[in-house]
Amino acid sequence: MLSTNAAEAGTTLDALSAGSEVVTEDVSGADSDEQLVVFIAGLAFAVLFYIASLMFGMSIATSVIEEKQSRIVEIITAAIPTSQLLAGKVLGNTVLAFAQMVLLVGVSLIGLTFSDYDTYLPMVTEPLLWYLPFFIVGFIALACIWAAAGAMGSRTEDLQTTTMPLTLTLVGLFLLALNLDGAAAAIASYFPVMSTFMMPLRILEGDVTWWQPLLALAITLGFSWLTIRLGARIYRRGLLQTQGKLGFKEALSGS
Repeated sequence: MLSTNAAEAGTTLDALSAGSEVVTEDVSGADSDEQLVVFIAGLAFAVLFYIASLMFGMSIATSVIEEKQSRIVEIITAAIPTSQLLAGKVLGNTVLAFAQMVLLVGVSLIGLTFSDYDTYLPMVTEPLLWYLPFFIVGFIALACIWAAAGAMGSRTEDLQTTTMPLTLTLVGLFLLALNLDGAAAAIASYFPVMSTFMMPLRILEGDVTWWQPLLALAITLGFSWLTIRLGARIYRRGLLQTQGKLGFKEALSGS
């Protein structure tokens, strides 16, 4: 057919195809689907950690300040050390936050199997497995600070003031992470707290080597050690302070 048309036009098929190259192009939309999966998964990583940190972190702070306001903490600390009381609050809420996160992720994955995107399940498996330890370490890093924020107040009315810096920091990190890409996103994936959702996202995108998640997790562990020590110090100092709010400098000045 092409040869006939070429002859009628006074030329040949070879002359018409000279300098041209036949290529194939996938127009099924597979690349766009993969980009959509990466975007949704990355957003889910960030939102889950953000909501869990705010919800259970505020629960920790609220329980601390309610115990102070009711003076029941004086009875509790007479029976057990403050370090054990703090550890119980942190570990208990960490378990609850982790269980909620696993439940939400599990339901999402089950729902994914009934959609046209079930072929992407193997792709998200490794990032999810990495997300679990990052989530636990990142949450614990913030949990002690939430407890310290609660201990710095003496009434529930103080809670908004003492927790505001931590809340604003979380909101800022969340919004910043949503707008990072390229080299900035790579750097942020090593930054404590942000690495909780940025590194699993980079793993999902496939641009990391085996040692990079380990390094990011080690940095977050070191940061957690620092926040646990800082939070525990402020918590001990403020727990029995029932007269007004405790300033940050005052809280650090205690033993």
